[in-house]
Amino acid sequence: MIIKERTVPREIVVLQALLDRILDTHKAKESVCREFDRRLAGYKGEMFLNYPLSFLPSDDFLILHNLRLFDGTHYFQVDTLIINTKFIVLAEAKNMAGTLYFDPGFNQLIRRNEKGEEAFSDPLLQIKRHRIQMKKWLARMELSHLPIETLIVISNPRTILQSSSDSVHKKVIHTGQLPFHIEALNEKYKREHLGANEALELAQSLVKNNYPVKQM
Repeated sequence: MIIKERTVPREIVVLQALLDRILDTHKAKESVCREFDRRLAGYKGEMFLNYPLSFLPSDDFLILHNLRLFDGTHYFQVDTLIINTKFIVLAEAKNMAGTLYFDPGFNQLIRRNEKGEEAFSDPLLQIKRHRIQMKKWLARMELSHLPIETLIVISNPRTILQSSSDSVHKKVIHTGQLPFHIEALNEKYKREHLGANEALELAQSLVKNNYPVKQM
């Protein structure tokens, strides 16, 4: 059951409005276009999660999109949060083409394509940090005992995934694997930590405590 729908991020709306107004000859035009394209690609990657998530039993899983929460010290963004009575999942969508190499030694993501190589910050570190922040948030709700799983979901099915670590495949998947991965977690966890009403109350509390970005 979808508790919070996915909406177009305000940053994209603002950038689109800026592009509609800025002159083609303006020196900032190119950088604004790049930022708009980057954020739009990210949003499209998040949208690709909708279809595989629709295969999850709606009575067993609560889904929230585009959450921005405060852990008491810092804000953090969650692309998709999946709740059931046994565990929750933080899913981060990445819409990247080419070959992605997850380097565990230097904590880098290296993309290789026809343009060459490009290094990015490690999304596994990002989602690990979000897990710590989510645990802090849950502790304030007296739910620190609730297991938290994390996933990086690659939306482009043609993207080749590589790593020298044997554990990366447990945390990085393509969108087509998503419902099967969630069902496997449902089999893994035997104990229920929440009742159905408690899970719904948690979802509603997350929506209540969402802090959307007001401006750029």
